[in-house]
Amino acid sequence: MERELAKEDGGFRDDVFTRTEIEYCEGKRHRAQHYAVRFAAREALIKALGGAPDEGASWRDTEVQIDDDGVPQMILRGSMKDLADRNGVTTIHCSLSHTSTMAMAYVILEG
Repeated sequence: MERELAKEDGGFRDDVFTRTEIEYCEGKRHRAQHYAVRFAAREALIKALGGAPDEGASWRDTEVQIDDDGVPQMILRGSMKDLADRNGVTTIHCSLSHTSTMAMAYVILEG
């Protein structure tokens, strides 16, 4: 993640993360860890949903936010919301963890 973020064009960051996530991560001392765990959450969500969303989907159709109690929330829009709706998902539970060298996320879907 550090290598991707070090690239001058910022393409990966801007293609994958929402403006809200970028503002959050850029405000952190170890920003790469926060980006990495959000990317891991996106991958966990796609796997939990059983595969890739429709063609034309954007990584930014998923956003990870931290609520006032420190609990991660996944906000879905566009094609990711459509995919979740088609799968009968009513609630998404997400757990995030990261260290300086690893990031992991768990996603549990209810429907």
